[in-house]
Amino acid sequence: SPPPPHSSSSLAASQPRSYPHPPPPTKIKSSKNKIEGSGKAPKKTNWKEETSLFAEYVARETSELARATATATSMAASSEPNAAMMSEAMEALVDEDFPTALKLYTALVASCPENAALLVHRSAVLLKLGDHNALDALADANKAIAIDAGNSKAYLRKSMACFALEEFQTARTAFV
Repeated sequence: SPPPPHSSSSLAASQPRSYPHPPPPTKIKSSKNKIEGSGKAPKKTNWKEETSLFAEYVARETSELARATATATSMAASSEPNAAMMSEAMEALVDEDFPTALKLYTALVASCPENAALLVHRSAVLLKLGDHNALDALADANKAIAIDAGNSKAYLRKSMACFALEEFQTARTAFV
């Protein structure tokens, strides 16, 4: 004969109750003078020392900002690259004539070494020429980043060069 049907009260007593989410953690009550859950007194802060450190930090950041502004101002005063040669170099890059594009961009970089856009384009050409040029492409991308930290294409070229060099973690951090 079949076993007797179980009542719901006997089943509930034999099986643990399951929740859709784990129950919230219980808070540990602590005294006013202790850090919650650690049993230790809070660390006393030396406000004078922290204020001094903050002042040093602000002074350092201000001087770096002034130096960056001076660099940007001097770059704006530098000579512009030859527009005709830039057009010719871009045309060679678009037409996939990479050896010609490399020669033209190298000449342009020599005439305007602080132009981040030229370095980024030459980095792209070097990557198109093959993985054996990845180290030079990486150097151009890093120099472009040093000149203009906001140039997103420079970070893209750095990431691509690192990927070609099988430096995958560095490529990922450069891209993100």
